[in-house]
Amino acid sequence: MSLTKETKRQKVSDSLSNEHSPLPKISVSELVNFYNLTSDLLVVYDLEWRVITVNSSTERLFGYTPEELIGINSKNFYSSRRQG
Repeated sequence: MSLTKETKRQKVSDSLSNEHSPLPKISVSELVNFYNLTSDLLVVYDLEWRVITVNSSTERLFGYTPEELIGINSKNFYSSRRQG
């Protein structure tokens, strides 16, 4: 049985807002700090696999600035890197 995108989205939303959720409670500022300070590549995609945002490690690891990647379809980016 497959879940629709909306059902998946609702399950995540319910889990995040549930006080009994097994997920740790962290503040937005903690999340922003982690996002900005981690040396790992972090990429956020929309449901069509377009890049919404990337952290500052992107340029160091891929050689592209965040501005060059935001809006592109990540499927195209990864397949062109394998061929090239």
